[in-house]
Amino acid sequence: MPISRLWVCTIAAMLSACGQGNHDPERYVLTGNDKNVFLRTQISSDPRKTDEIIAEVRSFAREHGMDVLVARESLPRGDFNVSVNVPTINIKAMHSAAVGDTGVQIFAIVPGTPTETDKKLVREFITRLGMIG
Repeated sequence: MPISRLWVCTIAAMLSACGQGNHDPERYVLTGNDKNVFLRTQISSDPRKTDEIIAEVRSFAREHGMDVLVARESLPRGDFNVSVNVPTINIKAMHSAAVGDTGVQIFAIVPGTPTETDKKLVREFITRLGMIG
């Protein structure tokens, strides 16, 4: 194998191992008429724990092989919007001080009827964020 091809293969392998390359976190976001919000709830949260909440959501996504989307810098100070996504479910956690939120709003969205696996993921997500307080 020529050096240049070896170099390209090495870079491709490194990007793949790092989770870079063709990664598109929005590929599983449900839109339009295909979404069914099957759960809406709120958990208590200390606004000073935003970093911990986002870190926990990222950890949850990694453990379950889910893509994660985070919006924070583009929002007013203290607000955040983070979601974890796979083809069968999107779970979103958000806080908006502007509308008087005193906690974290959680939404679970599926294309159709939620499965038992979907429900289990949502319960785990709520439990983990609820433990942060």
